[in-house]
Formats: sequence, C-alpha cells, structure tokens
Amino acid sequence: MHCVTDNIQRVCNFAFTNTLYYLAANPQYVQPLRKEVEAIVEKEGWSKMSLGKMCKVDSFLKECIRIEGVDMLGLTRKATKDFTFSDGTFIPKGTRINAGLRALHHDDALYENPEVFDPFRFADMTKVDGEGMKHQFVATSPQYLSFGHGRHACPGRFFAAIELKTMLAYIVTTYDIKLEKKATRPRNLHIGSVIAVNSTANVMFRTRTRHHAEH
Repeated sequence: MHCVTDNIQRVCNFAFTNTLYYLAANPQYVQPLRKEVEAIVEKEGWSKMSLGKMCKVDSFLKECIRIEGVDMLGLTRKATKDFTFSDGTFIPKGTRINAGLRALHHDDALYENPEVFDPFRFADMTKVDGEGMKHQFVATSPQYLSFGHGRHACPGRFFAAIELKTMLAYIVTTYDIKLEKKATRPRNLHIGSVIAVNSTANVMFRTRTRHHAEH
C-alpha cells in the first residue's frame, strides 16, 4: 500500500504541475472550466458526486496526462517462461517487456491531431458516442494506459482523480493565473525513459475579486 500511495502522489504532483502550466499558458480555457464548475457547485455544492459531473475538468486533466505522459514506458512485465506470440515474436523467459506509453498516446491512428493539446478532447468524445464512463479520467483501455489496464490497473487512480479535480476546480473558481512575463509553457525534461516536469517556470496567481467573479 505504501508503494501505491507514493506512486499516486508522484503522478498527482506531475499531472497537476503540467495542468497548471497548460492552464496558465492557455487562459482561453479558464472560462469554460469556470462556468462548468460554478454551475454545478451552485446546484449541488462540493461533493464527490458533483465532481463526477465536471466533464470539462475531467477532460482537461486527462488530456494533460495524455499529451505529456507520466513516463515514456509503462506496464513493465517480466516473462516467467518462454512465450511466442501469434505473429511469431519470441519472448525468452526472464525478459522484461514494456508498453510504449508516449508512442501509443501520440498515435494518429488512435487520436486525431495527437500532437495538439485539445483540453476538451475526451468531453467531446463523450458527446459523440454517448459513453461517458469510457472516456473518463480514471478509465483505462488498450488506447489509454496512463494507469495501466486490466486487473492490474492502478487502484489509486480513483483517489487521484478526486484530488486533482478538486484542486483544478478550486483554482479556476478562485484565481486568475498566468505564466510570468508571457512565457510559453515550459517543456518537460526527458531523461532516458523518465519524464520529469520542468521546475523552472513561475506561475502567477491573483485572487479573483467579487466583481471578477460575478462578471
């Protein structure tokens, strides 16, 4: 459990820092997020159930993880015996295998314009096919592996989703934010298969006044 908790905390730190960078670099997306949060909270207050209805907030977070990734590789497995796939690929016993997460999440056969940050990509997918659960932040699939997949998918992702959505919803309704000196979003660092968030950028926060909040 300690290992799971530490990993979720690392993912949350990484994901939310990237989320802040994208939000600060793209202020045009603040108002749609703010409008969604305020409308839901006004009717239902702050709760786990109301957070579940914030589709744009959910989509924004998922898109940040999709486009930036958490690691280049994932789903590490060790072959416990020799194995041959149906196409003839042979995996010797003891071999470690990984899925290429970044390559998968940037595959244009799976995502339209995968190199473009489209914060409401998954919310729009839900409108098209009507399958809300399928495109949620916590949903896993062979096309989206940030939290693994199948019976070994990360069990802490549900807590992570609540934590991240609460923070993002609170920030867009409480603050105006921007990057210092009109900077562009800082690029992450790639060290081997590890992706490290850039720690040099400064994000500026200004508490919204009552006048701003009402207009």
